[in-house]
Amino acid sequence: MKKLIITLMGIFMLFSFYWAYGRTSLVDGIVEEIKAQESAGYVIDHKGLSAGGYPLKFRSQLHDLTITSPRQIQRPWSLRSDIFRLQASSVNPLRWDIDHSGNSRIDMRSAKGARWLFDVRPFNLTAKLKIGVSGKPKALSASLRRPQIHAVIGTLPPIVGFERADISLNPKGDDMHIEGDIEKLFLNRKAAEKLQTVFGPFIESAAVDMSAHGLSNLDIETIAAWREGGKIKGHHWELVWGQAKFLGEFELTLSSTGTDGFIRAEVDDISYLIGQLQQADILSSSQATTARLATGLLPVNAAGRQELTLNIRGGYITLFGQSLYKL
Repeated sequence: MKKLIITLMGIFMLFSFYWAYGRTSLVDGIVEEIKAQESAGYVIDHKGLSAGGYPLKFRSQLHDLTITSPRQIQRPWSLRSDIFRLQASSVNPLRWDIDHSGNSRIDMRSAKGARWLFDVRPFNLTAKLKIGVSGKPKALSASLRRPQIHAVIGTLPPIVGFERADISLNPKGDDMHIEGDIEKLFLNRKAAEKLQTVFGPFIESAAVDMSAHGLSNLDIETIAAWREGGKIKGHHWELVWGQAKFLGEFELTLSSTGTDGFIRAEVDDISYLIGQLQQADILSSSQATTARLATGLLPVNAAGRQELTLNIRGGYITLFGQSLYKL
């Protein structure tokens, strides 16, 4: 019995040393990451970093976190949040649960200096993060429920709220496989006004299944380098907006000067869609006539749909040569 007690005490002491080492590594890792981002030009401030959870968890909290991007970037931004929590099992410190509760304030500026300052209330986020043995984040899933956006300075952003949003990012070979879906996406009345007159003030649902080619992990530096020339292959996307349902695929190429590519969309009744776009003054009478002649030659697939191609170039999405939306 005495040997058993000594053995158990030894295991307990070893586990306690392990937990204390893990807690120190957690705090040091957060502090070092903050320093690394600050050296890259970000300004990061908070009102307290706490760590605990002994003995079964590694747990940390950041209170009143504020992150401000480098001012020299084309579209500077800042984010202020209430409480971020990170938690992992003591026996598996490579899988982390992350959540944010409370509200958030976002400050964004356009390349031309326009400013959007808005609150997201509530900003209740839950996420799961997987860390590779190299210490770099490699997979992420996140969920956000019923946020509402309220303008403080400037106009509201194009999206003012939604019912639910989920996203997952998982490595697949040298690429990152991304799936996402969103429900009840409410739009700013002044955003894409003409399209809203056609389809309505909110998007019923949207979903996407795509791959980011060459993005092997979710490290901030890796993502920044990938964005300079990364490619995205959209295997499938679907959007339900009013009475219209669109689905298809897409390919995008990213660069420091913008995004180029195309979006293919399958449509049930192209003639009706063209009529609606003409009624909303997105297409002129002559453009609508040309579009009907062009789409009349498009084949109909097995599902009874015809396919349209929207082009993305120079910061604009165009259809039938007519600009629909500025990115």
